[in-house]
This record gives sequence, structure tokens and C-alpha cells, in this order.
Amino acid sequence: MIPVFIYDHDPKELKQLKKIVEDYIMIEDLDMTVFSTSDAYEILDYMESHQVKNGLYFLDINLSQKVNGLALASKIRHSDDYGVIVFVTVQPELMYLTFTYKIEAMDFIVKTRRSEMVTRMRECIQLAHDRMLRLKRDKGKGYRHFYQVKVGGKIKMIPYEDIMFFETSLTPHMLILHLSDQQLEFRGSIKETASDTAFFRCHKSLVVNLRNIESINISKREIELINGTICPLSVKAMRELKLLKNLPVVSNFA
Repeated sequence: MIPVFIYDHDPKELKQLKKIVEDYIMIEDLDMTVFSTSDAYEILDYMESHQVKNGLYFLDINLSQKVNGLALASKIRHSDDYGVIVFVTVQPELMYLTFTYKIEAMDFIVKTRRSEMVTRMRECIQLAHDRMLRLKRDKGKGYRHFYQVKVGGKIKMIPYEDIMFFETSLTPHMLILHLSDQQLEFRGSIKETASDTAFFRCHKSLVVNLRNIESINISKREIELINGTICPLSVKAMRELKLLKNLPVVSNFA
């Protein structure tokens, strides 16, 4: 059963959010249980006593509280690495702080847009439910985790295994993220992206996902990804690649 936590400092708002969540869970007959509170410490205590992992968290921010939603999210992330965090707030201007706190949030929902809020909360519940089921199925292969990007003012959580490669955009200070089925443009740098050990900078303007390398051709200085994409491989990157361990199956790599 997947635990769903709802935190809001306002009891009236908390009751409404809980109803939205419980109604959707009941209608879709999802294997989820709901815990709601206006006390952040109750969530932390419950998580510790029940060893909660892979939960779904709907959190109000409200910076006036002793333990605001951002601080709570940071503590949750420390305890539940792959939990899904969703902020539901009346303060959309605080979205940038989720990056400052380095919190991988699935969504940032504004309460004042009630109809949109309900729709997006339902989408988050379904998406989190589906992802958690996949996590359980993939347990033997290691848990999936997510890469966070901000696209058009919205935070997106991208499963690492869906990422093929990154390349610099024609637009300054922007990158293009190539997924298995789409492309996303976001603000970032190749150097910073390559600092993630899951990725490898194969060329001045390209960073590939090491897990999705199908083959490496030294004579042609090329990397083929599992979706058939061919990426150039610089001489410097070729030398560095040879030093890496646990590479995927490669060809002509000696």
C-alpha cells in the first residue's frame, strides 16, 4: 500500500485537500492510504516509526510556520529518497525556492485555481501510483529515481532511464533534453549536467546517459544509444570512457 501524506497549516484547507485525494483513490480503487495533518512533526514522527519509503506528499509551503513546507520537504527527501513531493500553495512566487532547497518536486500547484488544482492533484496521484508500482517491479534491478528540470515555469520529474542525452541549444544558456519519446528545452549548462555520475560528456556540446549506451565504435568515434541515436565521441572523451567501469555492451572498444 502506498502512503499519501497531506500537510496544510489551515484545517479547512486540509479537509478539502484530503477529500480530493480520498475521493480519487476511492473512484480509481487505488492501493493507497491517506494521512493528513496540520502538524509537520506528526508526519516526520510517523515516517520514522513506520519506516516510510516511496510515499506521496502534498505539502503547503507557508513560510510563517515554524516548520514550513519547504523545510518539511527537505527532511522528507532526506528520509525518503524516491518519495514523490507535490507543493500545493497560494504562493506561486515561492516555486524558485524548491531549487534552492534542492527538492525534487513533481509539481507546484496553486490553490487559487481550484478547478486546475483538483485536476493536477488527481494527475499527480495517478502518476505517483503508477511510478511506485513500476518501482516495485524493478526492485530487483535497483530503484528508479528522477531528474528534475524546470520547463515553462513547471517542474518536471524525469525518470533517469527515459533520458537519452543532452545537447546545447541555439538559445544561450539553454539545453535540449532528448528523451525516449520527446524533447524538452530548459535552462542549464552542459558542465553542470555532466557532473551527475549517471551521465557522460562525450563531446563539447553533448552529454549522454551511460545506462542507455548500446554500443561504442572507436574507429568511427561514435556512441550509439538504445533508441538508435548516434552521438559523436571526442578523442578526449574516448580516453576517459575507457577508464569507466561497468559500461554497457560495446563494440570495437579495445
